[in-house]
Amino acid sequence: MNVEIVFSLNRKIWLSLIVAMNSITSNAANPEAIRFNVLVPPGEEQFFEEKIGASLPTLAAQWRVKSYLPPAFLREYLDNRFKEKTEDRRNSRYIQYSRFFFRDAFEDLERIIYLDTDLIVLGDIAELYAYTKALDKHRYFGSIPHFYPCIFYFSNLFKMRKEIPKFNKTFNAGVWFTDLSFWNEETYERLNYYLDLDAESDYKLYTLGDEPVFNLMFKDYLQADKNWNRCGYGTHPAVTNLLLASGEKFLSEAKLIHWSGPFKPWSSPKIRFADLWRTYLPAPLAADYKSYA
Repeated sequence: MNVEIVFSLNRKIWLSLIVAMNSITSNAANPEAIRFNVLVPPGEEQFFEEKIGASLPTLAAQWRVKSYLPPAFLREYLDNRFKEKTEDRRNSRYIQYSRFFFRDAFEDLERIIYLDTDLIVLGDIAELYAYTKALDKHRYFGSIPHFYPCIFYFSNLFKMRKEIPKFNKTFNAGVWFTDLSFWNEETYERLNYYLDLDAESDYKLYTLGDEPVFNLMFKDYLQADKNWNRCGYGTHPAVTNLLLASGEKFLSEAKLIHWSGPFKPWSSPKIRFADLWRTYLPAPLAADYKSYA
């Protein structure tokens, strides 16, 4: 049985995908059982196939690349909300929000892990995948809780006054797992409901992309160990140095380090653990990786 991992991204951040894939297989007990499912905008399949093949020619895991364009109603919502001026930026938004439609993009998948690419995996990914065995039709989504008060997701707390008390612990939407076989009409009714709420507020209700929507849709999610998403390391170095864990004990416990935030290890080499990220650059790319930033 494969450990199914899904990424969705555009070509601008291809290098981070290579590093994430390399870190996963390097630390997996059985990399041959892993399959990477890479979702990209239309027209970028060949680009990713060439980059993955050239950068990781001896990769033990299986992988495939597929293009996808989300439904018209979602594209209309994103166009109205973000008003991106270029096709490249529009496609970037489309593929980000395609995370809600993995069931349609990969019809043969059921239990999956979704990962952002601004991270490295230090543990055996099969341990995280094991959580998917506990999913069922009543609770078919899981993630890793983090400390981020839900009130910061919304610009209008009065409008969300009935939703806020229902939250337990929020999660970062860069690492989650689900069983796609349980996504159904009711799932997408919830999605449409929360997108419509934003539209009623002139598309200014949510503050952090699609993370508020994921948290609204899946308040009763299955919680995994916190070490499977040690996130926030992409915030300002002053913040990470003051508030976030480090040191040998942390590194011995952390199973995944996530540079969520505006600072990334490929473009900000002095941020916390950027040196560790660089150790997973394949040799052909390590010498001049800055040219890809």
